[in-house]
Amino acid sequence: LRTLPTPLDTFSIECFGKTYTNEYYFNTTDDNGFLVGFLDDPPAIWKILFGDQIYPDTIVEFKESADGGQYEWVVEFQCTDADDGDSVRFTGFNFYSREQNPSDETVSEMIQAARDAGLSIYMDAWPGVYNVTQTGCAYDEVAEPGASRQGHLRG
Repeated sequence: LRTLPTPLDTFSIECFGKTYTNEYYFNTTDDNGFLVGFLDDPPAIWKILFGDQIYPDTIVEFKESADGGQYEWVVEFQCTDADDGDSVRFTGFNFYSREQNPSDETVSEMIQAARDAGLSIYMDAWPGVYNVTQTGCAYDEVAEPGASRQGHLRG
C-alpha cells in the first residue's frame, strides 16, 4: 500500500490592506479527477467571508503535451451550494497553462473546453470568467522538484 501526498496549493490573498498566506489542500478521492479542497485553519477574515467549508474540485478537461510530459493546460471547476441548498454559494474556475503567458489561442481553447463541458451557465453568470492580472505580483522561488505544492503568490 502506497500513500500519496495530498496536493497543496500555497497562495496569498490581500484583504483590507493585509496579506494572508494560506495552504489550500486537496484530498484525493476514489473518483479520478475529483478532489476535495479545504484550508487548514483559515484566517478569521476568510471564515467571515466564506465560512469554514470544503471546496469540491473537478478536473474538467486537459490537453496532453506533445512531448509526453506535463499537460499543456488543465481546467478546474469548483462549486459549493448555499446553506439553503437551492442556490450556489461559490463557483471558481482555474485555467492552468504550461505557458507562463499563454497565447490567446491557448486561452480560447481552455475556455471552449469548459463551455463544451456544459459550464457556460456558471461562466456567464456575474461576475463571469475573467483574467486576473498578474501585473505587480511577486512570486517566490519555485518548489523543489517532487514537491507537492506550487510557488507562493504575493499580490
